[in-house]
Amino acid sequence: MISKIEKDEEFKIRWKSFYDNRKPLSWYLKSELNEKWFRIHSLPNGQRYAKTKEDSAIILHRCDTIADKILSGNDCWLVRSTSIQSKTIPKFENVPYLKSEKFQYTLELKIDEEETCQVWVLKSKWNSRKFKNLLINIAEDKIENIFFMNDLTGNIFAPYDGGIDLVINEEKESLKLKRIFKSWLSKHPDGL
Repeated sequence: MISKIEKDEEFKIRWKSFYDNRKPLSWYLKSELNEKWFRIHSLPNGQRYAKTKEDSAIILHRCDTIADKILSGNDCWLVRSTSIQSKTIPKFENVPYLKSEKFQYTLELKIDEEETCQVWVLKSKWNSRKFKNLLINIAEDKIENIFFMNDLTGNIFAPYDGGIDLVINEEKESLKLKRIFKSWLSKHPDGL
């Protein structure tokens, strides 16, 4: 049986086992994990936002297809970082666009002299219907700084407005996914 202290520390332990002392922040993925990172565009030709219902359907299809490949079947962590808003930190916070789900406050990270972030986590199972509204609102830039991490593999699925950043820990799996989703990959020389 996991004690309360161990349960509160579970995400930190899992994160550290895959990524050592790197920060669990979505905007750090490319710079901190560049050798394992690649990007998928949400829409053809690098179009950033949906202009039609068909575009929205393409975005959800790509998110679901990719997330199913790297998150399905295992527990995953939904991770959100926020800038510190006040000195009082609640233990739990509502997960935007998910009814009755709550993030648990996990840690505070000092980014630099001027910025400190709070990291919130929720352990869950990937289910495209459950996370549909969240993904739509991420694609529309209504919420940011969220990613999912597979608890077993450490693989990361980080949707944002315009695409999906992926961190795949096994090179063989990374190459396989790049072949499968070749037409969705960024054409930019830096992969952006």
